[in-house]
Amino acid sequence: MKKLFTFMVLMVLLATITAQTVSVTFSGRLAENEEYIPLSHVVVQNQTRGWKEVLVWPDTVLMMTDVTGIQDRPSMDVLALSQNTPNPFSGTTDVQLSVAEPGSVAVEIFDIFGRVVAAKTIMLSQPGMHHLRVNLSSTGTYLMTVRQKGLVSSIKMIAAGNSRGDGIEYVGATEGQGSFSEQTKKAESKGAGQHSYLPGDVMIYEGYALNANNQMIYSTPIQQTIGTMSQNVMLDFATTDVLSYQPCPGMPSVTDHQGNVYTTVMIGNQCWTRENMRCTTSPKGYLHYGGNQVSYFKAYFYDDPSSVIPFVDRGLLYNWAGAMDTTSTALITTSFTGRRGICPQGWHVPSKDELDTLCNYMSGQSGYLCNSDSSSFAKALASTNYWISDSVACHVGNDVTSNNATGFTAIPTGFYDAYFTSVVYTGHDALFWSSTSLLDSGYSSYGMTIHRNWAKPGRGCPSNDGGISVRCLRD
Repeated sequence: MKKLFTFMVLMVLLATITAQTVSVTFSGRLAENEEYIPLSHVVVQNQTRGWKEVLVWPDTVLMMTDVTGIQDRPSMDVLALSQNTPNPFSGTTDVQLSVAEPGSVAVEIFDIFGRVVAAKTIMLSQPGMHHLRVNLSSTGTYLMTVRQKGLVSSIKMIAAGNSRGDGIEYVGATEGQGSFSEQTKKAESKGAGQHSYLPGDVMIYEGYALNANNQMIYSTPIQQTIGTMSQNVMLDFATTDVLSYQPCPGMPSVTDHQGNVYTTVMIGNQCWTRENMRCTTSPKGYLHYGGNQVSYFKAYFYDDPSSVIPFVDRGLLYNWAGAMDTTSTALITTSFTGRRGICPQGWHVPSKDELDTLCNYMSGQSGYLCNSDSSSFAKALASTNYWISDSVACHVGNDVTSNNATGFTAIPTGFYDAYFTSVVYTGHDALFWSSTSLLDSGYSSYGMTIHRNWAKPGRGCPSNDGGISVRCLRD
């Protein structure tokens, strides 16, 4: 009997809701027998706009907002739901509704099969921001929609159940949150879709699932040009396409404070991010990119259109104080083991000892070694693309298709040379900060270096005011 796992999200309804909202609903099946297979997660990339989203089961619906439609809408013709908080939620969640004029507003909540689970008509006596409360008793993904005088807005919600019933409650007008125009901007920034798009954007979809042996398998990637209509996407799997690396159990992705999504990889007992950090503001709010400086805090953004490494892969290059998330000069001669820095909450910039733990583990795993040499495992950390070729066996640049046995996916972004004020050695080097200062010299810090014509990862980094990549380790 086929195991149905298709999430249907009101395809006809969404197509008529608004020209600005498009949904993509993902399902998985085995190519051998066309049986449906439960998805673990789906990685979505917008190649045109440079953003990435990871949808983790049971949320397998992507919603996007047409940026042209939002920009063209007159400011007074606004009806907008802000994303509910918390989300996911257990039992009860709160939603802010912004309206441009008083009057009747219809509110409905649909489950993934298009059934109405809650509905309410609210009479609003004033424009501005209004507070709604939602109760849902069953686990699942839901679509909440509001309608007023031909305008429609929707958000996606993920519920863990635990409420005694399903319902929508009007709490009241929200006071003291600024002018209506300011409220509208805030609501629009969190509109129906988590990401912006334009028709014609190039999208890439990759699905992941568990086979009968509890191994993570991956689907054939799908590349398509997104249009203006919502759609279902079927991801095809082969049970033999086993993923060469293991995502962190229960956490295939992590999101930073800006909403950037990073996939994860488990190596030994350590859980790492698989992509370089690319946030353009710090968790503390004082990061300026593009080479701007606030005291010792810098991030270098090289937006070179001719670069073969897209931004979503290469990320940003940070100086050490930037990686540590501080403007204080005191950090420059101090080691800070376990410091979060610019990493997501619950993660941190690895220390020298933690990088040593990674390397020591790899040197004892035969599957990561080249020619059984316990010191030759750099290829197992390096990505399979962007490296300048090298002719010597076991060097990272030699036969790059055999790289990345761990899934760490080190990209050769080079480094920002503060003296020459330019990015150098792109294609040659991948460098990563640690939180440990090198001999407390204030000049440099420990790190990990992977070079195209080395077989073993190196130690040490450029001066602390130079810029290199940051990877994060789970606490």
